[in-house]
Amino acid sequence: MNSSTMCWGRWAPERFGAVLVAGASGARDGNGGGVAGLAALVEVDGAAHLEQIAVRPDLGRRGIGGALLEASCTRARAAGFGALTLTTFRDLEWNAPWYARRGFSELPREAWGPELAAQWRTEEEAGILVAPRIAMRRLLDRH
Repeated sequence: MNSSTMCWGRWAPERFGAVLVAGASGARDGNGGGVAGLAALVEVDGAAHLEQIAVRPDLGRRGIGGALLEASCTRARAAGFGALTLTTFRDLEWNAPWYARRGFSELPREAWGPELAAQWRTEEEAGILVAPRIAMRRLLDRH
Protein backbone atom coordinates (compact mmCIF):
# COMPACT_ATOMS: atom_id res chain seq x y z
CA MET A 1 0.00 0.00 0.00
CA ASN A 2 2.59 2.52 -1.02
CA SER A 3 0.00 5.14 -1.90
CA SER A 4 -1.78 5.03 1.46
CA THR A 5 -1.04 5.98 5.01
CA MET A 6 -2.60 4.86 8.27
CA CYS A 7 -3.31 6.85 11.40
CA TRP A 8 -5.09 6.00 14.64
CA GLY A 9 -7.67 7.82 16.66
CA ARG A 10 -9.12 7.01 20.07
CA TRP A 11 -12.28 7.81 21.99
CA ALA A 12 -14.03 6.58 25.17
CA PRO A 13 -10.86 6.39 27.27
CA GLU A 14 -12.46 3.89 29.66
CA ARG A 15 -12.68 1.31 26.85
CA PHE A 16 -10.64 0.40 23.82
CA GLY A 17 -11.60 2.05 20.56
CA ALA A 18 -9.76 3.16 17.46
CA VAL A 19 -10.42 4.32 13.93
CA LEU A 20 -7.74 3.50 11.38
CA VAL A 21 -7.78 5.53 8.19
CA ALA A 22 -6.09 4.71 4.90
CA GLY A 23 -5.33 7.80 2.90
CA ALA A 24 -4.95 7.70 -0.86
CA SER A 25 -2.57 9.95 -2.71
CA GLY A 26 -3.53 10.82 -6.25
CA ALA A 27 -7.01 9.39 -5.89
CA ARG A 28 -9.53 9.97 -8.65
CA ASP A 29 -11.64 12.30 -6.51
CA GLY A 30 -10.13 15.44 -7.93
CA ASN A 31 -8.47 16.60 -4.72
CA GLY A 32 -5.26 14.61 -5.06
CA GLY A 33 -5.95 12.22 -2.20
CA GLY A 34 -8.51 11.82 0.48
CA VAL A 35 -9.67 8.83 2.44
CA ALA A 36 -9.30 5.46 0.74
CA GLY A 37 -10.85 3.42 3.55
CA LEU A 38 -11.29 3.00 7.26
CA ALA A 39 -11.57 0.40 9.99
CA ALA A 40 -13.39 1.05 13.27
CA LEU A 41 -12.46 -0.99 16.33
CA VAL A 42 -14.28 -1.24 19.66
CA GLU A 43 -14.11 -3.54 22.66
CA VAL A 44 -16.75 -6.27 22.93
CA ASP A 45 -16.66 -8.92 25.66
CA GLY A 46 -13.03 -8.24 26.47
CA ALA A 47 -11.87 -8.67 22.87
CA ALA A 48 -11.13 -6.15 20.18
CA HIS A 49 -14.03 -6.11 17.73
CA LEU A 50 -13.97 -4.90 14.13
CA GLU A 51 -17.14 -2.84 14.01
CA GLN A 52 -16.70 -1.67 10.42
CA ILE A 53 -14.24 -1.86 7.56
CA ALA A 54 -14.86 0.03 4.34
CA VAL A 55 -12.90 0.91 1.22
CA ARG A 56 -13.96 3.39 -1.43
CA PRO A 57 -15.37 1.40 -4.35
CA ASP A 58 -13.18 3.20 -6.90
CA LEU A 59 -10.10 2.10 -4.94
CA GLY A 60 -11.16 -1.52 -4.44
CA ARG A 61 -9.04 -4.60 -5.16
CA ARG A 62 -5.76 -2.81 -4.41
CA GLY A 63 -5.03 -4.39 -1.03
CA ILE A 64 -6.37 -1.49 1.03
CA GLY A 65 -8.93 -3.63 2.87
CA GLY A 66 -6.35 -6.30 3.65
CA ALA A 67 -3.91 -3.68 4.88
CA LEU A 68 -6.60 -2.12 7.09
CA LEU A 69 -7.45 -5.55 8.49
CA GLU A 70 -3.82 -6.34 9.30
CA ALA A 71 -3.36 -2.89 10.83
CA SER A 72 -6.47 -3.55 12.94
CA CYS A 73 -4.97 -6.83 14.18
CA THR A 74 -1.68 -5.07 14.94
CA ARG A 75 -3.47 -2.28 16.83
CA ALA A 76 -5.56 -4.76 18.83
CA ARG A 77 -2.48 -6.84 19.68
CA ALA A 78 -0.58 -3.71 20.76
CA ALA A 79 -3.48 -2.85 23.07
CA GLY A 80 -3.10 -6.25 24.74
CA PHE A 81 -5.97 -8.15 23.14
CA GLY A 82 -5.61 -11.83 22.26
CA ALA A 83 -8.38 -11.91 19.67
CA LEU A 84 -10.25 -9.80 17.15
CA THR A 85 -13.94 -10.55 16.55
CA LEU A 86 -16.42 -9.35 13.93
CA THR A 87 -19.80 -10.10 12.44
CA THR A 88 -20.24 -10.46 8.71
CA PHE A 89 -22.31 -12.11 6.00
CA ARG A 90 -21.64 -15.83 5.70
CA ASP A 91 -21.89 -16.36 1.96
CA LEU A 92 -20.75 -13.18 0.24
CA GLU A 93 -17.29 -13.77 -1.24
CA TRP A 94 -15.91 -10.46 0.03
CA ASN A 95 -17.24 -11.12 3.57
CA ALA A 96 -16.88 -14.39 5.55
CA PRO A 97 -14.79 -16.22 2.91
CA TRP A 98 -12.48 -13.18 2.64
CA TYR A 99 -11.99 -13.10 6.41
CA ALA A 100 -11.50 -16.88 6.54
CA ARG A 101 -8.62 -16.57 4.08
CA ARG A 102 -7.08 -14.09 6.53
CA GLY A 103 -7.17 -16.33 9.59
CA PHE A 104 -10.69 -15.84 10.95
CA SER A 105 -12.95 -18.75 11.84
CA GLU A 106 -16.60 -18.93 12.81
CA LEU A 107 -17.23 -18.23 16.47
CA PRO A 108 -19.99 -20.60 17.65
CA ARG A 109 -22.92 -18.95 19.39
CA GLU A 110 -22.15 -20.74 22.66
CA ALA A 111 -18.77 -18.94 22.70
CA TRP A 112 -20.34 -15.47 22.37
CA GLY A 113 -20.17 -13.15 25.34
CA PRO A 114 -23.14 -11.10 26.50
CA GLU A 115 -22.09 -7.95 24.60
CA LEU A 116 -21.79 -9.74 21.26
CA ALA A 117 -25.16 -11.41 21.84
CA ALA A 118 -26.69 -8.02 22.66
CA GLN A 119 -25.18 -6.48 19.52
CA TRP A 120 -26.67 -9.32 17.46
CA ARG A 121 -30.12 -8.71 18.99
CA THR A 122 -29.82 -4.96 18.32
CA GLU A 123 -28.98 -5.61 14.66
CA GLU A 124 -31.91 -8.02 14.40
CA GLU A 125 -34.33 -5.53 16.01
CA ALA A 126 -33.08 -2.81 13.62
CA GLY A 127 -34.20 -4.96 10.70
CA ILE A 128 -30.78 -6.21 9.63
CA LEU A 129 -31.18 -9.69 8.19
CA VAL A 130 -28.98 -11.54 10.68
CA ALA A 131 -29.66 -15.14 9.59
CA PRO A 132 -27.05 -15.15 6.80
CA ARG A 133 -24.56 -13.47 9.16
CA ILE A 134 -21.98 -15.09 11.41
CA ALA A 135 -19.62 -14.02 14.14
CA MET A 136 -15.94 -14.71 13.48
CA ARG A 137 -12.75 -14.52 15.53
CA ARG A 138 -9.05 -14.42 14.79
CA LEU A 139 -6.62 -15.22 17.56
CA LEU A 140 -3.78 -12.73 17.66
CA ASP A 141 -0.23 -13.85 18.13
CA ARG A 142 1.41 -12.28 21.14
CA HIS A 143 4.90 -11.02 20.31
